[in-house]
Amino acid sequence: MKIIFIILLLFVIVMGRIFSNSGLDNKYIRFGRGVVVIALVLCICFWGEGMVYNGSVHISEQKMKVKFLKADREFNDRMKLKQDRKLDIKAKCSQGRILLTIYQKQKEVTYDISDWNKVLELEEFEEGYVNLHLKNEQARNVDVEITCE
Repeated sequence: MKIIFIILLLFVIVMGRIFSNSGLDNKYIRFGRGVVVIALVLCICFWGEGMVYNGSVHISEQKMKVKFLKADREFNDRMKLKQDRKLDIKAKCSQGRILLTIYQKQKEVTYDISDWNKVLELEEFEEGYVNLHLKNEQARNVDVEITCE
């Protein structure tokens, strides 16, 4: 998908340069420069994050919900653990693996949550904020919901 994006971006930039370098009329020069600016804005906005194909991502302080057919990016969240220090995790995928890394200060624990539907007790962590890092390894048809109880 990124190769197609790169080819389209190069095409748009070349067309923009052709229009801006042609000595026809001022409106073509403005149009060409506008095309180049739009291509650069698209590149800056969408390049670094990766892509989620046919899915949705909802991340908040108390809930992380990620659903996609396939993705080439990772997801991060920060949740505040309450006194009971529990996370309710519901996850499934039809292919590949989903890894959840939870870390706080110097403590770090990784779980394979490819097919989970249970409450995870985090007794080794302190009350307060923990960072969650969700990584997929060739995972397909993913549906993950993590809620801080």
